[in-house]
Amino acid sequence: MARPTKTTLDYFPHQCTHGKTIAILESKWGNDGYAFWFKLLEIIGTTNGLHLNFRDESLKEFLSAKTRLDGETVVNILDTLAKVGAIDAELWDSDCIFSENFIANIADAYRRRKELLPSKTLLMGVYAGNNPPKCGKEKEKEKEKEKENPCRSKDDRLEGFNQFWEAFKYKDGKKPAYESWKKITGYSSELLALILAGAKKEAERRPTIIANGKTPKMAQGWITDRRWEDEGLKDGRKQYTPAEQAERDRKFWAGEDL
Repeated sequence: MARPTKTTLDYFPHQCTHGKTIAILESKWGNDGYAFWFKLLEIIGTTNGLHLNFRDESLKEFLSAKTRLDGETVVNILDTLAKVGAIDAELWDSDCIFSENFIANIADAYRRRKELLPSKTLLMGVYAGNNPPKCGKEKEKEKEKEKENPCRSKDDRLEGFNQFWEAFKYKDGKKPAYESWKKITGYSSELLALILAGAKKEAERRPTIIANGKTPKMAQGWITDRRWEDEGLKDGRKQYTPAEQAERDRKFWAGEDL
């Protein structure tokens, strides 16, 4: 049996010197602010997808319990982290806790993994799009409905494929594309949102691909190769030299400006 794909972390670096982020948190909330930041990173690092869905009521309760802070204080600290750029402000506005700097600084742990890192572009497609992630009671209700009506999951997958077909905008090979679609593993509303975001980007850049004399990917091959996962590596991120990355690591964990 194949080993399950790992999408979390066992550890991350912790610098001994700190900068702006920690200074602001400590000035406002003392040791609670300091502890909150690193406990938040621990939770992100052990959560599939390396981001947190703040629409999930159970997550809010867990954050309060883990940090021993009330809900209002938790939100105030997160607001501050968004203002100083420690977490992404746009995604936070959509109830997603995501730190692109954190992702950049743990990228080495993913170099030998098949699972790709999440990106802001794909997460914006999930949280700011028309397919918000289901959580808590919504997920439980969905599971119960599937038990009551086994055909429901098939209907959902077909509906999802139709959304993909419209977003992909390459109207050729629909039947083989759907056969590949039915074989997608780990299918869920969250994954669908990521696929749709990737399909829209593929449609946007297809004219350029054709103009450069290259053959665009057909839907079947795009689905089979799980090309939506490539978006995490093509998100406009700058590539840094080892020395530059080491300095960015030091600044990030010290809470300094990058």
